Amino acid sequence: MKILKAIVILLLATATFGGCKKEQETQFNIHKPQGYAIIANFDPNGRSPVVFVFPDDQKSGMKMYQLRGEIAGVYTVNGNENELTFASQDATFKFKIAAGKIISSDQVFTKAELIRVPTEDQLAGKTFTGAYYNSQNGAMRYPKFFYAFYPIGNKVNVGIEVGTNLRTETYTPIGNVAAFMKGNGITEFIVKMPDGSIMCNYRDGQGSSYGLFK
Repeated sequence: MKILKAIVILLLATATFGGCKKEQETQFNIHKPQGYAIIANFDPNGRSPVVFVFPDDQKSGMKMYQLRGEIAGVYTVNGNENELTFASQDATFKFKIAAGKIISSDQVFTKAELIRVPTEDQLAGKTFTGAYYNSQNGAMRYPKFFYAFYPIGNKVNVGIEVGTNLRTETYTPIGNVAAFMKGNGITEFIVKMPDGSIMCNYRDGQGSSYGLFK
């Protein structure tokens, strides 16, 4: 009986230690941010998503993605060890991080959240529908737009009404939460936001549009 009790205690201790170790391994380390990304919104109405992706290696390179495309930069951590700065040739952005969460950021962002990069593409194999509105005046452009992502291959069918495919595009996956497409005079940026909503940006010869899809 004593031997059995000792075995049970040992197993419980091992499980507890293993759980603590796993939690420590997944905890965000500002000095080693690989495997994490930052999703933010630029304009006051939250219509311009941007994704910051840390490198997979230990280098200081960092990339920012938005409707404009990819912007390469570097990240640094300041002396008090809770402020991370992204700097590129065009701009510099700062994020204060505590307990694995962004507690403040530059005023250009309406909201910024730190996420752990999912192991699988969150858009692949799914269809998202919604309406596109003119970014300047809010006028409706496309009331029934859709993106139907292939399960594999980074392909997506695009159209202005489900069931009527206008074109098939190859997209660049970003942090397994976003897709960027550019070609034939059209640029598109689709992001799965931390709250689960799908924010989309679209630009062609008529200007920029935004949409909240589901």
